[in-house]
Amino acid sequence: MRLILLRHGQTLWNREGRVQGFTDVELTEVGEEQSQRVALYLQGEALEAVYSSPLRRALYMAQRIALPRRIPVRTHPGLMELNQGGLEGLTYQEIANRHPVFIEQWKKAPASAQIPDGESLESLQERAWRAMEEIVREHPQGSVAVVSHNLVNRVTLCKLLQMDLNLYRIIRQDEAALNIIEFTNGQTSLITLNQTFHLSSHRE
Repeated sequence: MRLILLRHGQTLWNREGRVQGFTDVELTEVGEEQSQRVALYLQGEALEAVYSSPLRRALYMAQRIALPRRIPVRTHPGLMELNQGGLEGLTYQEIANRHPVFIEQWKKAPASAQIPDGESLESLQERAWRAMEEIVREHPQGSVAVVSHNLVNRVTLCKLLQMDLNLYRIIRQDEAALNIIEFTNGQTSLITLNQTFHLSSHRE
């Protein structure tokens, strides 16, 4: 089974450096173009299904991938971004000013740090990995695209690589990045990590 794990394109809050979780922030024009370039890059990929977070910033890319194949986008709540609770829409400096105790916990042990009125990376990893397992069970032999979010992808890749979740910052997920994971005979392999060359302006 081949799983193509994608991050959505740029949003206004990405551009402004604001925290975004469950808030349904729309893409910028750049984000829309990034999404279209991903769809173009994947046009020759034999996908049997396309999954997405229910949030619009992910759905836009998923729909561009699914449309030419005439298959529906399947949304899964487990693919939603980390619930940022009381941090939604804030910049890092605003968070540091309003929640200094949390920021210290986040720096030292981010895996277990509980976001005010939100969730932790540990809980995010649990629900995201359950979603991935469901998708793999549903498509044991096929190729599937999954469009999700920065932290969802990073905690999923930590699980895949058997990394301490506190080290999640080692893994980058740029806007509209592509990762390829293969599940074969009980073995899981990371083939591609944080690929972005499909966004280069010279590609048509």
